[in-house]
Amino acid sequence: MEFRHREWFSNSLAAWETLIEYQVSTVITDVAGRRDVLHKRLITPYVIIRFVGNQLHPTDIQRLHAWAERLAY
Repeated sequence: MEFRHREWFSNSLAAWETLIEYQVSTVITDVAGRRDVLHKRLITPYVIIRFVGNQLHPTDIQRLHAWAERLAY
C-alpha cells in the first residue's frame, strides 16, 4: 500500500491497524519537496522504497546516500 495524500499520515491510526492486521506492507515514498508523505514505519519484515528523483538535483544525491547508509545499517 502506498499512501500519497497527507491526510493518511495525519489521521491514519485505523488504516495502519488494518494493514498490520492483514500483514499488508506499505511503500516508503521519498519525493523531493514532499517530506509530509515520507513515513518510516515498518509493519512487515520487508520494505519497498519508492525514490522519486528531481533530475539529479544535488538533494537527490544526498537522499540516496542517506538511504544507502540507513539500509546498510
